[in-house]
Amino acid sequence: MTRISFLSTAHIHSQPWIESIAKAGDGRRLHLVWDDVPERGRRHAALAGGTFEPSLEKALADAATDGFVIASENAPKHALLTRALTTGKPVLCEKPVALTVAQADEIAALIARHGTTMVNGYVYPFMGCYQAVMRLVANRAFGQVTHVSYRNAHGGAWLRWFDDAALAWFHDPAKAGGGGLLDEGTHGLHI
Repeated sequence: MTRISFLSTAHIHSQPWIESIAKAGDGRRLHLVWDDVPERGRRHAALAGGTFEPSLEKALADAATDGFVIASENAPKHALLTRALTTGKPVLCEKPVALTVAQADEIAALIARHGTTMVNGYVYPFMGCYQAVMRLVANRAFGQVTHVSYRNAHGGAWLRWFDDAALAWFHDPAKAGGGGLLDEGTHGLHI
């Protein structure tokens, strides 16, 4: 059994990730949820039979945890990620991983020093449409590609997703860091 613990559930992807873990049927299960907003953490823990842990230190030190998911607001993510990486346990970190080059360098050094596996929450490379395009480019179906124009968008702002109090941090530069570019625009940079 693989026990996965979440360090924050602030990001909009937390709920679908927890639901995916619960439905996987391959031995993965939600173990602990720590969140700096206890009500949010308890709500997410209850989605899949996890336990809410009010202490970040206890969540990080929990011997039964096999790996972490970090789904915090963008700005506080660095502090959570640097602490999780020192445990030596695998970490899935919601994007963006860093807000500055210095943060990215520190993260890379911690991964090397502690032998930690870290993956970023980019799903597009696993989608069939993107895999098909990447195969076409690799096989030179379009000749030598010298320029690509890419647009990535969703209706979140238009549909007023971020009016919800739980997601209002997307409007707060102190929590959102680089805002929409670092949260959604990085998909284009990643592809």
